[in-house]
Amino acid sequence: MAKGMCATSLLVIILNLFILTSSAMDAMTVVDLTYSLDPKAIGWPVHPPFKMEILQRGFNDAFKLYLEWNKFNMGEHRGTHTDAPSHFVQGHWRNHEVPSSHLVGPGVVVDVRAKVRDNPVYKMTVEDLKAWEKENGRIPNGAVVLMSSGWGKRYPDPKQVFNTNNVTDTASYKFPSIHAAAAEFLANERNVTAVGVDVPSPDCADPAMPTHV
Repeated sequence: MAKGMCATSLLVIILNLFILTSSAMDAMTVVDLTYSLDPKAIGWPVHPPFKMEILQRGFNDAFKLYLEWNKFNMGEHRGTHTDAPSHFVQGHWRNHEVPSSHLVGPGVVVDVRAKVRDNPVYKMTVEDLKAWEKENGRIPNGAVVLMSSGWGKRYPDPKQVFNTNNVTDTASYKFPSIHAAAAEFLANERNVTAVGVDVPSPDCADPAMPTHV
């Protein structure tokens, strides 16, 4: 298998908010998975923190009416966000090139909370995915697969989220993630369009980033 094959077809989503059409919303329950975008938003230490400046909240003399507007700055991988395939694979889609169809699909929630309680660095496996299929049927083509680890209850404390006393040392991070074999299975054998996790990254403390690539 060529390195990078997963990234060409698999979009990694970190707690992404799915935007649905009004007709689709009438037929289903929409669950907002986003965290507030504010200075507490979690991110890798090398990513600039969220900063917002209020430019005006009041009467604007030029427009002769009340006006509110702001500006903000942050690293793109902070808080609830989407990793485009180009994040680790040169030449592939950037976020503005990702088709909207890759952000919406049949939802599959794989619950690994019990395993994470026993092992905080548990990696979701192919066996977990097949166990889900045994109960629910084959993962649909074009599905959005979400790993539910229960880690979100630690948010927004960085030491709790990264599970370390030194959040600047990425090698010390200890949180659940996705096994690279599971990512390959989803991309190449189930043809899913996206995977979401409730942790800072689908990879943990591995500079090779095998699940990403």
